[in-house]
Amino acid sequence: MEDKDSTILNNLDRENIYNLQSAENEIFKNLHKVTNILDTLKLKDLVDDFEKNLIIQKLKLNNGNITNTAKNLGIPRTTLIGKINKYNIKDKINRNYS
Repeated sequence: MEDKDSTILNNLDRENIYNLQSAENEIFKNLHKVTNILDTLKLKDLVDDFEKNLIIQKLKLNNGNITNTAKNLGIPRTTLIGKINKYNIKDKINRNYS
């Protein structure tokens, strides 16, 4: 009976080791993919994307009101208008957000 139990345990150990090795291989593959993606990103692009999305969200919260959005962001109204033009998000300025 011990030999049978030993064999079962050894098979389970081998299966667990194989599963762990497979998981480790998948992690390294995905890590490599993420690293490649991160290598192509530029800080300016990330900052611009963040800023654009923040402005869109704040415009929605303020129902498209530029003055209130600028106050909420802590920037001058003219600066916000410049950023709206820069990111071409004029279509996001409408007072009918749902």
